[in-house]
Amino acid sequence: MKLGIAKILRDCPMMTLTAFGTLAQASEPDASQFGFLSGGMSGPARETPTAEAAPGDAMAGSSAPAGWSIPEWLHFDVSVQSLYDDNVFLSSSDKESAWINRVIPAVRIVSGKPEAAVWTFEGAYAPVWSTYAGSGIGNSFDHAVASVLRYNGTRLKAAAFASYREVTGNDRYIRDFFTTAVTRGEVLMNYELTGRTALESRILWEKTDREDTGESVYDDDRTTSLQISALWDATPITKLGPSIRVGYTESSLNPDRTFVDALFRMEYDSAALLKFSAQAGAQWVSLDSDRGSYWRPSVSLTGQYDMNPLWQLVFSAYARNNAAPSVLNADLQATGFNGSVRWKPTGSLQVSLGAGYEKARYEFFDDSPDRDDDYTYAELLFRAGREDSPFAFEMFYRHRLSNSSNEDLDFRNNQAGVQISRRF
Repeated sequence: MKLGIAKILRDCPMMTLTAFGTLAQASEPDASQFGFLSGGMSGPARETPTAEAAPGDAMAGSSAPAGWSIPEWLHFDVSVQSLYDDNVFLSSSDKESAWINRVIPAVRIVSGKPEAAVWTFEGAYAPVWSTYAGSGIGNSFDHAVASVLRYNGTRLKAAAFASYREVTGNDRYIRDFFTTAVTRGEVLMNYELTGRTALESRILWEKTDREDTGESVYDDDRTTSLQISALWDATPITKLGPSIRVGYTESSLNPDRTFVDALFRMEYDSAALLKFSAQAGAQWVSLDSDRGSYWRPSVSLTGQYDMNPLWQLVFSAYARNNAAPSVLNADLQATGFNGSVRWKPTGSLQVSLGAGYEKARYEFFDDSPDRDDDYTYAELLFRAGREDSPFAFEMFYRHRLSNSSNEDLDFRNNQAGVQISRRF
């Protein structure tokens, strides 16, 4: 159970954050706001099967300039971004473009390597200054804070994770430029029952606050859930077993809901070639305000395949159900997949080509007709800089397209930009 906080800070403008790869909820394709921040070069866009630290998280190889004296437990980095967005509000007509410039300094403290001590702590903070040239959008100042406390016992391994993050940007579900604040707390425990069986539990609390803009009001929600899994080591590289998740979500625009997921989990890690984490089953949802109940599939799959030292395939798929973030009295049912092919011809050059598709359906509780959205994206990401180098350069291009049964909600969007990073 590892958590790379440096990767969180490197991706702090994106609206994705997972404390642990196992038991993680699958995300939609193109979950981030901007292209540097979705693919990365070290794993799936939001989660990896084992949530291992991304390259550079340890920062042990970073060297300070001559004359500097920085404690080993203290680390700094800074990123500067400049990108162009040709449809900031994701509208079907009257498009408005903007140059978006960001400065993201970050500080991180680490008490030690997780495997080297019984107790370890890691914490980080990154402010995000953004300017929007060429549009009527005002400047923004956001924050990302994250911490994790780990316990590495003989039979019990546990980690407690807490984070707060703000994101100002366009949202393809809401089709607006606004600020979202997400507060999250999570506790994961793994207790070894026997040499080949373990009991794993996950407690999650998450609150999402979406900024209302003018006459537009968006959904705020708060979710509390508990998941318990019994995992059996079927082979040295395969774990599987049943899992159950129960939880409750409170929403400001939509009926509150109680949900129960009956799942089967499987984790596979060949170390050399293929590793993935999957859980699949059915979710039962009971809606308040006499809205009834329903059954839906619940699926999450993430993994990567190392074809050879130069090529890697990263993939994910999901089926999820939740309250609509921008529509009154509606559910959002979404299924999708995304993947990327990554090529590393040299130790200092990496190229990633990614794409994704999602089928989203808004089911209304009143007499309004249901709405269907078909969303696709494709992106190209280039990165120069060795993993142990203090400097890195990235540039990307992304195209996004959404076709809706409500033609007024169609949009096309192009983004392109560069990022320069320095670690100390």
